[in-house]
Amino acid sequence: MAESPTPPAAVSVAERAARLASIALVAVVLLGAFFGIAADVVRRCGWDDAYMFTRYADHLLAGDGLRWNPGEAPTYGLTALLYVVPVALLRVVSPASDDFALLASSIAFGVVLLAVLAWLVAIVASDAPRRGLVWVVIATGVLLELGPGQHFATGMDTTFALAIEALFLVAVARPQRRATTARAALFGVFGGALYSVRPDLLIFPAAVLLAEFLAADAGGARRRAFVAGAIAAATVALQLCAAQLYFGSALPLPFYAKAVQAFEPSFGAKYDRRAAEELTAFVLHHAPLIVLALSPLLGGWRRLRRAFSAADLALLLAIVAFGVWYRGFVVQVMHMGQRFYYPALPPLVLLAARAAASWLREPPCALPPRRVARLAALLAAIFTIGLVHAADGGIYHFAEWYGLRQGESLVANAQVDAADDGEESPVKERTPIVLRTAANLRQAMFLALEFDQMPADLVVAGTEIGFVGLVAGDRRVVDLCGLHDPDFAKNGLSIDRLLEIDQPDVVYYPHPDYKAMRAELFHHPRFLAEYERIPRKERGPFLPFALRKTSPHYARLHALLEQRRAAR
Repeated sequence: MAESPTPPAAVSVAERAARLASIALVAVVLLGAFFGIAADVVRRCGWDDAYMFTRYADHLLAGDGLRWNPGEAPTYGLTALLYVVPVALLRVVSPASDDFALLASSIAFGVVLLAVLAWLVAIVASDAPRRGLVWVVIATGVLLELGPGQHFATGMDTTFALAIEALFLVAVARPQRRATTARAALFGVFGGALYSVRPDLLIFPAAVLLAEFLAADAGGARRRAFVAGAIAAATVALQLCAAQLYFGSALPLPFYAKAVQAFEPSFGAKYDRRAAEELTAFVLHHAPLIVLALSPLLGGWRRLRRAFSAADLALLLAIVAFGVWYRGFVVQVMHMGQRFYYPALPPLVLLAARAAASWLREPPCALPPRRVARLAALLAAIFTIGLVHAADGGIYHFAEWYGLRQGESLVANAQVDAADDGEESPVKERTPIVLRTAANLRQAMFLALEFDQMPADLVVAGTEIGFVGLVAGDRRVVDLCGLHDPDFAKNGLSIDRLLEIDQPDVVYYPHPDYKAMRAELFHHPRFLAEYERIPRKERGPFLPFALRKTSPHYARLHALLEQRRAAR
């Protein structure tokens, strides 16, 4: 006996309920993400390292080229070299603002990133039935934990790099209706050019190009894949040669410090733990996308090959390799917001959209019921937890900013020594120092308000020198980390060179994490003899620093300190 068909009214009610539930889901997620992003935008002026881009941009606009200190050799101190271009353009628009170029750049590219990801999903889901469901699932997965939105207001290159990477993946995902050798060459140029966007992004075009060459049939397809790969390799080689000729270094200086672990051994345990914590956070925050991207594995190899192309499978392996690289081999300084792992997001979105579209084209009716039930329960739990977090972490986060609830998140707790002599002390205290805005940074950094009044030959040194580098202008800033000093980056910090040759007039104490650097500096005979370490009771709210007593500017520096102390 044939089964009676489902009444049309019942189908209509079910579809309507599903549509309303989808709208409610997206609305809650978007609302939470909007408020979370808005809170970060109004609270921050950017991370300290972001101001390094502004310093390079200012020198570029002044005709000094890409160099950290004017009058010195060009410096390859920016990993995301091309990001200096939009920052420089926006500095032209608003040269008086310390923050506008950085905030406008990261916000604008954040919006571009979301738009390109939406375009990517649209391409992937174009031939899937009920493709709107793919949009709902992917949008929810991206924005549940504010997604890339947490990087909208840092001023860093994160959203810029992700947006360009996502554009490359659009080129990967678009169906090649008119495959030509010229298009293959352009594709290779695009892939190779990612080196100047951010060198670690190269793992994704390399994986795609190799997979497409290996999977292509003999003939025209194989020849085009070879051309694309050869052009990409030539593009990377050209950039390496140009960097070597101009900067004297084929690789960015931060690569030496972070990738080859030139940082002191004391960094090992602490930053290894941070790398693990950030990877765990990234996985948990993007669990829906990860589960969805891996879901074709439930159907075995045949299902996986129907869902993913050879390039998609290569991207999946590249994501894993990327995570392993950053988890095990990179010192993650300025690790906040999982920024080192975020380049895995665009390819993860592509794979999750591919998987979702494949399940819509071929529903999992052939899978064992128990496996389908487990997958559904897991996805439901993840989305439910994410929704709660989106509402709490976004709307509550915004409400907190407006004083509905005060908490420690409004300040950055900086760890300072209890002792005033500059030496390592086993006793620590946590002093709340607000470092979120440019105004607060001016108050915390000695000389930040007076740099433009100081002589052009003033020299300062420190490890946290992003904002200092901006306000110092043409004055020399010595980076003790080596991110902008080829000698320190490749050979390690030399306190002898610092004190005998660089002779900084002001030394901001290295961050407490640099234990060996601090110990060597504070116990160096020349530092003990020539530098006056300003006690906390005299420096007041300023971050710790020392003045060179033999400096021609010592009297003026001390007078400025006395004026600030008298004004308190």
